[in-house]
Amino acid sequence: MIKKLLGLKRSTYVVLAIALSVAGLVPLFNAQALAYTQLTTRSIKMSSSAVSNTGGSYLVSFTATTAAKNVRIDFCSNSPLYSDSCTTPTGFSAASAAIGTGGTGIDNTWSITGAAGNVTVSKSSAYSAGGISFTLTGITNPSTVGTFYARIYTYVAQSNDYTAAATPGTVADFGGIALSTANLISITAKVQETLTFCVSGADLSPSSDCTSATTPTLTLGHGTPAILDQTAVDASSAYTQVSTNANTGISMRMKSNNTCTNGGLSSNGGTTCNIPGVPTSSGGVAQAIAAGTAAFGMYIANSTTSTTTSPAVTGSGTITPDANYHSASHVTIPTDLWYGMDQDATNGVIGTYGDVIATSSGPLSLANNRLVFAATASLTTQAGIYTVNESIITTGTF
Repeated sequence: MIKKLLGLKRSTYVVLAIALSVAGLVPLFNAQALAYTQLTTRSIKMSSSAVSNTGGSYLVSFTATTAAKNVRIDFCSNSPLYSDSCTTPTGFSAASAAIGTGGTGIDNTWSITGAAGNVTVSKSSAYSAGGISFTLTGITNPSTVGTFYARIYTYVAQSNDYTAAATPGTVADFGGIALSTANLISITAKVQETLTFCVSGADLSPSSDCTSATTPTLTLGHGTPAILDQTAVDASSAYTQVSTNANTGISMRMKSNNTCTNGGLSSNGGTTCNIPGVPTSSGGVAQAIAAGTAAFGMYIANSTTSTTTSPAVTGSGTITPDANYHSASHVTIPTDLWYGMDQDATNGVIGTYGDVIATSSGPLSLANNRLVFAATASLTTQAGIYTVNESIITTGTF
């Protein structure tokens, strides 16, 4: 019995001795693990997380505990840990990396060497311990979705003694960082071409839009009933409004339904127009209409914009009148206006597509123009009911 107990004691001593030997090795392991100081507040911001994004920027930031002249960053697909093997992420490249402007501690006065899976920056003078930040440009992201890693090594010397991931050399500070690529959120919104245009007998400019338009049925004359004669130039107005997203603006044209060559008022369905349009020749600029000399013409005013309350929209843009129908020196309505009625057979009001009376150079919102039609008769103007239908045609160039 005594022998057995002694044997047990001897084996117990052996176990205890082994335990003490293992415990004695722990400080050696710790000494190796703490060969560097951990970088704190470390991060890398990516300008894009898209797979295979090229020409990207990475903002590298960390707090250094030691002044250093050399920083190496390895990019790994498998691990951010010190001395682990490092596999370059598929498709990743820092071969074209450069240092962006600005930076704290490291700027574009530092030299840079880029490779497929790593980048090194260095300078003969060290940065000071503390907050460091700099931008790497020209980075190509991994070609697969998911996590990848960066390892930041700093070195006191200008040239580092890194040889491999397992033997990174005399590292002053070290820190690992996780990054990730991701699928892009693809958003599509369709905006169609728009053109809202109306002609109205009521003024649309005071806080109104095309929903308030009325049918423009105009009567030229004075007295009761209204008669056109040689004693006066009688006028009446119609109104237009345009809203469009046409990038290069609109063209507003006027086309007469009378076929007479002078583009005037007719008492026989348009075959002849005994009250001719002005000027009496094709083209030309706006001119005065004198009472007693049979004539018909149109003046278009400079555009104004409306502000509506429902929806709350303030108009924008400018519609510029054509010189055939507008004189900047004669704009007092209705007492001092000059009128026109271009009679060119190809491009005038009797042409296939009518005559340009106004244009804009860009998009418009709630842009209003006033059209003033005027006429006078002569002592010899044949009696009758004189009419014309004028089509106002607006098209956008998108």
